[in-house]
Amino acid sequence: MVTLIRRLMGLVLVAAGGLIYADMAEKGTFACERSTGTCVHSVERLTRAVPARTIPLADVLGAGKKHSYWDESPGARQALARARSLDDVSAESLFVTRPSANRSRSTSSSIVIFTRQGLVSLLPGSPPGNADVSGFTRFLAGEGDRFALVQDDRFSSLPLPLILGGLGLILILVRGSNTARKIP
Repeated sequence: MVTLIRRLMGLVLVAAGGLIYADMAEKGTFACERSTGTCVHSVERLTRAVPARTIPLADVLGAGKKHSYWDESPGARQALARARSLDDVSAESLFVTRPSANRSRSTSSSIVIFTRQGLVSLLPGSPPGNADVSGFTRFLAGEGDRFALVQDDRFSSLPLPLILGGLGLILILVRGSNTARKIP
């Protein structure tokens, strides 16, 4: 009976690890081509399809990082719609500091693309990325025919599911003692 319960718990842990990975793993891409004059923002997830968003290249002003304790300002869309370049917009008109934010604890940032349609998060709700923002700035200045910002969190999402799956496999495969105690 104990072996059955242990193996069922192991199966639950293995299944939970797989489900957690399927929910957490995602890849964000913002790819632009000068020949078509468009940029496509897509987010790939294992569990659900996220529709791609097409933005005219002429509407893209630049890319940068947004601190985790910043929220989009209510007037950000209007400020970006009127801007001719990213230099025309101040950070104060784009972001407001979250009132309950603790800046000393929260130093992470996420990558955002500034467009005349508003802010586009490369990978919404994710930790900071390692995309080449400076390369994207050079592309917008006229260098190259195409460029893509990519943030891939599929590998960084692995530790927790692997730990759960490993614990589950241990529970399934390890044999307990086979001695049965007789009750007098």
